[in-house]
Amino acid sequence: TALPLCMLSLASSTVASTIRASALARRRFVRAEGSMFRLKLRGGSSLLRQTETTSVPQKNRRRLSVGAASSEPVDTIVQYVVVRRDLKDQWGTGPLIAQACHASTAALWLSRDEEYTKAYTDGLDAMHKVILSAKNENALRKAAKTLEEGGVKCKLWIEQPENIPTALATFPRPRSEIKPFTKGLQLFKD
Repeated sequence: TALPLCMLSLASSTVASTIRASALARRRFVRAEGSMFRLKLRGGSSLLRQTETTSVPQKNRRRLSVGAASSEPVDTIVQYVVVRRDLKDQWGTGPLIAQACHASTAALWLSRDEEYTKAYTDGLDAMHKVILSAKNENALRKAAKTLEEGGVKCKLWIEQPENIPTALATFPRPRSEIKPFTKGLQLFKD
């Protein structure tokens, strides 16, 4: 059966990396045919493509999404960003948002070769971020430590030359792998 590629099930042990860039961002449909994938193009025509495959760890073999709506349960790939709430009064909202952007960009760059990051950035118009706030520097460092201890990689952004930790961003991962380690952090509100 044809599935929207952005909802491609990872129940098998492979990820279709060659079709991801061409089909995922365009919301094409795909049907697996062994090591081949049939892309259904607009207008009814189709294209059969050979795929390169990459192993996916057993714990990650679940249904993933980079943002498409579906009635079936999905585990959306997200990036969490945590900013220091106490800096808002000193620096203002704009500079604080810039710190979040620095952390997010750095985390994406550091994880650029990982499959989840590739899937996350292939769906540029469907990326999901969750922006949380930490009370102060200690809370931000504690959040970074909790994430790292839980196996969630992140980038703690330290503004230079002031040497002030301002924000952190996780590497893109399924929401279910990150959310348990963000307890105690609130959604950022202006």
